[in-house]
Amino acid sequence: MEGKFRTQYVRFDRMIPHYNNAQLDNPGVRIRFKTNAKSLRLRLRYNTLRGRKAPLNSIGLYYVDGQLPEDGTFAPPDGKKRKEGSGFDYLLRLPADGTLHEYEIVLPLADSVDVRGLSVNDKAVFQEPSAYDARCVIYGDSVVRSFDATSIDNSFPFIFGRLKNWDVVNMGMENILLTPWHADFLAKIPMDLLIVLIGSYDWQTGTTLLVFKNNIARFIEEFRKRKPDTRIVFVTPLYSAARSRSGISLSAYRKAFHSVVAEQKDSKIQVIDGAGLVANDASFFAPDRIGLNDVGACQLAENLAKKIR
Repeated sequence: MEGKFRTQYVRFDRMIPHYNNAQLDNPGVRIRFKTNAKSLRLRLRYNTLRGRKAPLNSIGLYYVDGQLPEDGTFAPPDGKKRKEGSGFDYLLRLPADGTLHEYEIVLPLADSVDVRGLSVNDKAVFQEPSAYDARCVIYGDSVVRSFDATSIDNSFPFIFGRLKNWDVVNMGMENILLTPWHADFLAKIPMDLLIVLIGSYDWQTGTTLLVFKNNIARFIEEFRKRKPDTRIVFVTPLYSAARSRSGISLSAYRKAFHSVVAEQKDSKIQVIDGAGLVANDASFFAPDRIGLNDVGACQLAENLAKKIR
């Protein structure tokens, strides 16, 4: 049995298929437990499944009783190489003193990490950790994905979750369009609220307004088939310095959300203007003026947290 146990692991998959394996990255996944262990060792494995065409950010965090210790980060050793088809193990030793503490391990912003097990002393006792107030899924493109954040705790979804005391699932993937059948995957996740912040890539790549409006309506329809009572919040696209093939202003795509949702007559759907959540100023954006830097991500999270109750 011991030999078989050592071959088992937990691998996280965000389910929506992606051309660059973005679904196998696990930005902000949390492992939470409460224990009085005297010895705590979490075995992780950095695998090689993540996409090669996206920035790598392998820094994870751990919190003890809601606080980030001075040495509360972890990452593979500098210069550690990954070979195709293999990965490498990482042993995270957590502080423990034999009294009850609540632990939260947050996996990296942009990497794929398996959990291979937690080792404790024989007489350790486990209890349920404190519950979050709600669970929220945020679906979107690169702004939600947050590649330009310096670490996971500077990403927009993470900050938003901390402000609201919500468990936030980051379902942002780079270069994706608003896709109706994605609603099927999203609806399989237990949640109290779905936030959708998407549309910039549709505008950039030339999705026509007619198709875009139709996709919004179909997305709502597919999601409602599976979750008829879950709240939906659409956040219209933020400012973007990208060039568009559509020949139409980004404001027209923002207005599309308002017009389609108005036709739905669904009181549990809300539209928030994204352009008012982050100032159109270079100091809030990454150098490409598309993604958000740490300051911009914080402003977006703070302003959105005020809008959503």
